[in-house]
Amino acid sequence: MFPDISYITDRGEVEKMRKFILFLLPVLFLLTSCADLFQTKIAMGPGSNGSLSDIFVTEKEITKLDSSSQVFVSSGLATDSISISWHPVDYAVSYCLERAVQTPEDPGYSEGKVPENFEVINKAVYGTSYTDVILSNPSYTSEEYGYKYWYRVYAENNREKYEASDPALCSKPGTMFAPPGNVDATKGAASDNIRVTWDFANNASGYVVYRTKNSDGTGAEEKARITGNQNWYKDTIEESEQGVDFYYIVKAVNSAGVLSEASNIGLGYSLMSGAPQMPSPVKVLTRGTSISEIKLKWDASASGEGEVKYAVFRYSSIDSSLTQLTSGTTACEWTDKNNVKPGILYYYQVQAWVEDETGKKLKSQISTVDPFEGGTDETSEGFLLSPPSGIGVAADQTGHSITWQPAIGHETEQALYEYEIYGSDRKDDGFAFLCRTAPGECSAELAGTSKFYRIKTLYASVSSSESDTVAPAPFAAENVSASRAENLGDAVLYPANSSGVYPVKITWEPPQGGASAYHVYRSTTKDSGFRKITDVPVTDCEFVDKNDTAKAGKYYYYRVLALNELEQGNNYSETKVGYGALTHEQYILEFNKTILSSQKKLKLMHKPSTSALGSEEYQGDISGKVYYNATLNGLSARIIIQYTDYADSYIDNNKDLGPYFVLSGNSNTSANTSANGGMDGTINCTGMYPGSVSYDGIEIKGGDAGGGTYGVKPVGFEKKDVSWTVLN
Repeated sequence: MFPDISYITDRGEVEKMRKFILFLLPVLFLLTSCADLFQTKIAMGPGSNGSLSDIFVTEKEITKLDSSSQVFVSSGLATDSISISWHPVDYAVSYCLERAVQTPEDPGYSEGKVPENFEVINKAVYGTSYTDVILSNPSYTSEEYGYKYWYRVYAENNREKYEASDPALCSKPGTMFAPPGNVDATKGAASDNIRVTWDFANNASGYVVYRTKNSDGTGAEEKARITGNQNWYKDTIEESEQGVDFYYIVKAVNSAGVLSEASNIGLGYSLMSGAPQMPSPVKVLTRGTSISEIKLKWDASASGEGEVKYAVFRYSSIDSSLTQLTSGTTACEWTDKNNVKPGILYYYQVQAWVEDETGKKLKSQISTVDPFEGGTDETSEGFLLSPPSGIGVAADQTGHSITWQPAIGHETEQALYEYEIYGSDRKDDGFAFLCRTAPGECSAELAGTSKFYRIKTLYASVSSSESDTVAPAPFAAENVSASRAENLGDAVLYPANSSGVYPVKITWEPPQGGASAYHVYRSTTKDSGFRKITDVPVTDCEFVDKNDTAKAGKYYYYRVLALNELEQGNNYSETKVGYGALTHEQYILEFNKTILSSQKKLKLMHKPSTSALGSEEYQGDISGKVYYNATLNGLSARIIIQYTDYADSYIDNNKDLGPYFVLSGNSNTSANTSANGGMDGTINCTGMYPGSVSYDGIEIKGGDAGGGTYGVKPVGFEKKDVSWTVLN
């Protein structure tokens, strides 16, 4: 403390004391620099020179995590799942994993084009690998074996509030290890062997062949192991086994020794002496001319002895396993009503047999299948007349345009199909005839409109059942907006996430003609990568995105898909940008990044003692300037730092998005010779997060910010006093 000199009246003594104080001030400044009197706490331990420069020699500040350098996915490794692994990312605590599924019908499937419809499958993977179980009950009929699975990985560290990395995408899609397809066995082609064949399986290094006498495949025993590029096996049949029905199953094995699921079951048997001749191919009499049954006939088979009976078999375009429909008919005809369904091609074969004197069946070779090639020849292929598929309804100001894929059949038949269109304002009933198309036409223009449509196929005086109900996709939602750093009003209902970011509110108006519901999609990029964030369709014209991964300083892009009553839609709204407001604590943390960036440019404030006195001015990296002035004012030091439209960084490091924080105002420090005092001034902020920060409540103790509060007021929020410890 300075001595009390108020009692001294002699001018000479006063002058002596004044000179003593002037001598003492530089000594005090050896202990307290101007930088010490500013807001940021300075390390004063061994090796420290007691200046602000101490805080700028640490490692480079981390704000955003790097992406993983490589993402690996398994191809044909497991029968029910796909394994994903990736290179670790420095400072990452967890990883968010997304998946997109491609079916053979999807655009870009054959070209290997990366789809856009990624969805989160695990928000927090604590490690660098994950097993994505696709099938709980895998079977050779599982459609998923033909799908492609794409994955991308985000590195995250919510503990330190780092911004998540950009997504790292796998270089190729993952697939599962599928069983062999189309297993077949000869049926009476030879008396001493049965030849089994199958389609190659991807990633197979060999195959295991099993055989059983049970038609359901139970009790199968291994017959052979096939290695290399061979997709057949010849099973030698003993004389005692001739004519016995054997059922074959094939499994693929990959290089890791994993066995695939079982294939379809292939029926095979060897020919016995005295069996009837092979019947001629089955002729289908009602190919597309019935909606409930398929009629068959065949020529009688010659036999040396006994009454000839026939067994009828069927397989289909969706299941290659042979199903026996009947085994004891003596007529050369059959009507198939056994669970036949529209939209499926069926193939028929017949087997003749007689009984010998001991009652043993002597079976002929099974008939071959005659395919349909578009002419008038008889064929073994049949189907029920079906409604069309792939129906789409487009709307414009004049009415509705309807298109569809032709109903099942050969192109020569499809050219003869006519279609009837029915409309209703109720989705379940009340459909009335609207129009009929010319043969072969697969589109219609309707001047009037209905809410819902169904279509029938007409062929050879037969009318199919009605198609599934379809409806026009609504127009795009209008006047979409997304909140930007707005106060949504209820912090309990809409709390900030762990990164100090409040939710975003998306609003819109119904499209012309209305919509029944909506889905909302979000992306971190403007033109791609959108994923659905509504678990179920929303019926109100607003949605609050409680994004638990949102980070400060990040733009998020939103678009809305309007849906009809069938939850169908394909018209997306225009894309809008939104981002959540910041908590008061997070606000000053983001604000202070620009403050610290500006201080790095100042030179005087980092010098010790009286060398810190003086003035200097520097330009912002983007705009404006920062001015520094340190002076002695009587027995106190006065430090002024003034900002004028000062900005150092862009939003998301993107020049096109504009400056992050733009600062205008003062942060001033006053301290006495004991390095105690306070701060004053207010800095106004524009840019991504408009608001202000007041320093009037900060206390300086021993040259450091040692108490008090910052007055933080984001635009739209009440002012809040935030403890100085937030920045210390």
